[in-house]
Amino acid sequence: MTARVVRLTQSERSARTRERLIAAATDALHRFGYAATSTTLVADMAGVSRGAMLHQFPSKALLMAAVANATHEANIAAYRTALARSTDPRERVLILLDTAWERHSAPSGVAQNEIWAATRSDPELAELILPIHDEQIRQTREGQAALLARAGVEDDALAAALLALNVSALRGLALEQALGADPAAIAAAVALLRAHLASLLPPDPSAP
Repeated sequence: MTARVVRLTQSERSARTRERLIAAATDALHRFGYAATSTTLVADMAGVSRGAMLHQFPSKALLMAAVANATHEANIAAYRTALARSTDPRERVLILLDTAWERHSAPSGVAQNEIWAATRSDPELAELILPIHDEQIRQTREGQAALLARAGVEDDALAAALLALNVSALRGLALEQALGADPAAIAAAVALLRAHLASLLPPDPSAP
């Protein structure tokens, strides 16, 4: 019996090429950093031609924007999956922090932070990326504020301060980890951040 050959449409082939390039760019950013992640390197790592690369992403900045968006979408999916494990408001706040650390410390999180940092010295990148960053922070702020409110924290200023603290701390710890810091010290710092957050949550009124 002859196996049936499934032929992809042009749009399907294009989508797969795009996915391969985004995955390769994420890997390159994690392994080599922003400065070393050229479009030529990414094309080679993805196994696509230079022409196919330029067709999908005419500039490095556009590729980086695609990585930032893809990483954010993956983060949102991870948060939703993790938060679905519990209906307890206090526990869900801590689950969010735990998942945020998992995402920041993962290769995709390191890649994303490489992009954010590079906007300081790349005006073309900054023009594309900073609006994406601001929108992602806005969504994060709204999501965290909603979780905190359900857990009894309704002070908007406190919620905003917690977001700033958590994001900055996790980004910095992810960088330290990427630079080879002591894993035990990193784990202890994350645990301390988690304990601080837990201490700010009002007691569960239903607890004995």
